[in-house]
Amino acid sequence: LVVTGEHVGVGTTAPDKSGLFGGTQVSLNVMGSLAPEVRIKSSTGDCDTSLIASNSSSQFFIINGANGVALAHDGNSFSAASDERKKDIIENITDAETKINKLRAVVGKYKTTDADGTRRSFLIAQDFLNNFPEPVNEVAEIDSDGKETSDTYYQLEYQAVVPLLVAGIKELSAKCADYETRIKALEG
Repeated sequence: LVVTGEHVGVGTTAPDKSGLFGGTQVSLNVMGSLAPEVRIKSSTGDCDTSLIASNSSSQFFIINGANGVALAHDGNSFSAASDERKKDIIENITDAETKINKLRAVVGKYKTTDADGTRRSFLIAQDFLNNFPEPVNEVAEIDSDGKETSDTYYQLEYQAVVPLLVAGIKELSAKCADYETRIKALEG
């Protein structure tokens, strides 16, 4: 452990940033708890994120405020609390097919981070704003020093798009059932 001025480092001789860890692997062993917790808290804001590994449920949790996601032992995707008892407002998504048809599914690359030209598939956050805004967040740009700027951009929570897709499938399924009934009546 090395402290240089205001910076703390582990496995490095001259930390020039707080929390600088050297080597190829860093282990944090939290003793005395079945659910060890690492808390990341901003000294200038109310950001409070916890990383919790639970030995009792074999899950790893990332909790931001009161909500979060969990990754099960040997899991390959995160899960989130979805129990109806934890919800205040429950409304069906209506007109999903129309909303889905207003979305662009595109292939492209990021301007700055894909210098190698890697192409990816995307949805465009702006397509959701007047159509289905729930999965969109506006966030501040971060400069090279890790500080927020006055510029913002939109983020899309892709997992939050799944309920819209399920509602769209249900609408199409109902249409198909209606068409099958009409076809059978015409054939009869």
